[in-house]
Amino acid sequence: MKKIGCIAIGAVAFLFACAPITQYPIHLRYAPEGEGPQASAEFKGTVVTVTTFADNRDVADQEILGQWIDNENKVIPFVSSKGNPTTNVTRAFETYLSQKGYAVRKEPRSWDLNPQSITPGWGDWVIGGSIEELSVEARAEGLIINYDCKFKLKIVVADVKAQKNKYEDTLESSSSYERVVFSPRFAEGKINKMLTKAVERMLNHIEEK
Repeated sequence: MKKIGCIAIGAVAFLFACAPITQYPIHLRYAPEGEGPQASAEFKGTVVTVTTFADNRDVADQEILGQWIDNENKVIPFVSSKGNPTTNVTRAFETYLSQKGYAVRKEPRSWDLNPQSITPGWGDWVIGGSIEELSVEARAEGLIINYDCKFKLKIVVADVKAQKNKYEDTLESSSSYERVVFSPRFAEGKINKMLTKAVERMLNHIEEK
């Protein structure tokens, strides 16, 4: 019986191993290199509300973050995992602000970026914005795998009490890489590096003013 059971388990494992891959998950998140930011007593008590970012990408399915194209022109999409892109981009800002020592409030709705529509209960600052572009494409060209990453994020930070926009910017970057192997984790790491830099750059600009 044990032998039969082992054969059955082996057959199931083989079937799963041979199952066709229909998508590759990408977990968008704040992913600093090294230990990451340290909390500062300077920011303790500063209340920041992060509103949900809008998704302004021209895509039919907002879960899609790009694609992998092999040498036979077979296309497998990269899809956002652990939440949709707007949720994960919003959470990236919340994570960084919390690690820096700010008191972060989460607002489960978007803000139209108009300072006149700020809710007084949002604390000291409110952050909002939109995803204008966010994608990674991996393409096989013979023995070489080309990765192209594109990122464009609109960010607005406003002073809640003054009902005035404090900082506005559109952060845009792109990068290309060549490797000899295809790796969904490599693609994930590069797009998260862009997101992480955008989050850190936004706060650095605010604190300099």
